[in-house]
Amino acid sequence: MSSVIKQLQEIQADSHILYVTFHNYHWNVKGMQFFPVHEMTEKLYDAMSEVFDDTAERILQLGGTPLVTLSEIMAKTTLKEESKNSFDAVAVIGNVVKALEKMLAQWSTLSKLAEEVRDTTTMNMADDKVAEIEKQLWMYKATLA
Repeated sequence: MSSVIKQLQEIQADSHILYVTFHNYHWNVKGMQFFPVHEMTEKLYDAMSEVFDDTAERILQLGGTPLVTLSEIMAKTTLKEESKNSFDAVAVIGNVVKALEKMLAQWSTLSKLAEEVRDTTTMNMADDKVAEIEKQLWMYKATLA
């Protein structure tokens, strides 16, 4: 299996874990900032759903097999499940920053791997995600400042 497909599978697995994690934050944030964080996390889990689908489709385009079972996802993820079920806004945004920093590193790695094998389609996909995540990180970090 190519290094590009392996990296895509890792991103796919982590996006699923974050999809569930961001739902947890969405449902279980408490405090005066409930409404904005509730809306923010809905956008985040929708984005992770899109990443899960887009990476699966790219894996198929490259001749690989996307992850389709929870056991496959758990075997490939680099993240731990969130076990808490009560959060304040600062904790949620701080955890989102950490998660997005991890995803940024993964997409950057994917871009480099794709460039090495001259897979410009995957490289462009990764570079677009890097730009998107860098902007998100700037905004979330500004919120915490």
